[in-house]
Amino acid sequence: MLVAKHLSSSLVISTLGPPSGGVNLQLQGDQLYWTRSHPSKYASSTPAQRALSARLAESRSSTDHLAVLTTLAPSGCHSARAFIHESYKTESLDMDCLLSMVSGLSVRGDANSSAEAMADGISAACNASMAKVRRGGNRHRPVAWWNEEIAVARMECHAARRRCQRTRSSPLHDLYATVFKGKRRELKEAIKRSKARHFQELCDAADSQPFGAAYKLVMRKLCRQPMPTRPHQLSRIVHTLFPRQPHLEHTGSLILQDDEFVPTNSEEVLSTIAKRPKTTEQKTHHVRLRSVGSGNADAALVVAGMIPLGLLAAERQTGTLVNRALREETISRWQRKWEQASSGRWTKRLIPELKPWIERRHGQVDFYLAQVLTGHGCFKAYLFRFKHEQDPYCDHCGGDVIEDAEHSIFHCPLFTQERELAAGPNTPLTPGNLVATMIATEHGWAAISTMPSIIMKELRRRERSRREHSQTSD
Repeated sequence: MLVAKHLSSSLVISTLGPPSGGVNLQLQGDQLYWTRSHPSKYASSTPAQRALSARLAESRSSTDHLAVLTTLAPSGCHSARAFIHESYKTESLDMDCLLSMVSGLSVRGDANSSAEAMADGISAACNASMAKVRRGGNRHRPVAWWNEEIAVARMECHAARRRCQRTRSSPLHDLYATVFKGKRRELKEAIKRSKARHFQELCDAADSQPFGAAYKLVMRKLCRQPMPTRPHQLSRIVHTLFPRQPHLEHTGSLILQDDEFVPTNSEEVLSTIAKRPKTTEQKTHHVRLRSVGSGNADAALVVAGMIPLGLLAAERQTGTLVNRALREETISRWQRKWEQASSGRWTKRLIPELKPWIERRHGQVDFYLAQVLTGHGCFKAYLFRFKHEQDPYCDHCGGDVIEDAEHSIFHCPLFTQERELAAGPNTPLTPGNLVATMIATEHGWAAISTMPSIIMKELRRRERSRREHSQTSD
């Protein structure tokens, strides 16, 4: 067994035994050697590299063995030359550079100094003529949800695991095993919290940047294969997708007059529209539709400001270019259809007139505002419809008050401060003036659109709390 005790800049080391297979210390002159019982197997050489001098202690220890007093260099400084294995990329070898670097090497002085000079010269030549192979370090980029709390929890968990493994035959093994399980549980909880927080940040960033970090993260998962660049691969792909067709003889030609056009139907127009590449604005609207959901298509189209495809197909069946008069007629037809729709009653109360809403010059509908405008969100009344809540009543107000979009946004005392910050204490918000206030000015949109974000996040937090409490009680 090896016993070590630090005294300022010295290290008092004594060997007890040594039993078979133990560690021996040998002091020859001023050199300190660490060996095992078998002479060909060496123990850790890290303390020996830091050893500046070693001598026998004058006073005897508590055993029959003499202690060895060793003076160590400061941590990070080694008295002995540390051997570092370097690897190089041989395909990047510059032979002319290598020959010019090693041509001036010569043997001078004693054997040790000549060997060190030769090794330094060869290392310098290799560094100058070849690229190094990167070893160790952080080869992969750290995950986005990693933080200091997880790093500390991981370090404590590994320390507890090592302590538990090394005390299997000790009476304290059960205690150390319990401590290790607790540290492992803390590490898992820290990772879970960090992942949930990072996912929420990605969702919030997706509202303002639909093709930002969240979009790139998903696309990296879906598109892991690199794009083919070799000519023969591209040629094979093209010939497979577009095989050669036999030559067809044309028996006649179709000539149209200026006032004629090829008749078509709505199915053909819809198919053509679906095949057209989407612009950035259309992609953004598509993301908004996905965030709203497909439960109410009429309300989703109104919130996104997208004209229904059926009306667009009828608009393009006229055969003329779409001008402002034609678009006004399409919007009028959409308005009549919206007034007659049986679904989306809450959205219809907020947005009764379509033209001011879809022709506004500012403001984008984010994830939380879409939930407020459609009523499809973390409202207990909405979740109760799908049996995700035990009752539809507001927890803050109590009684028989239904927690729906209207109550949460306009009436619940829990969010009075948010309503006053959005519209002011003297301007009460109502379902009739909410959208009109938002589209009136850009400042009004920015002020009011912040309120749904705060309210929906709080409702989402309360929903998770109720779900966790329900799972714990079960």
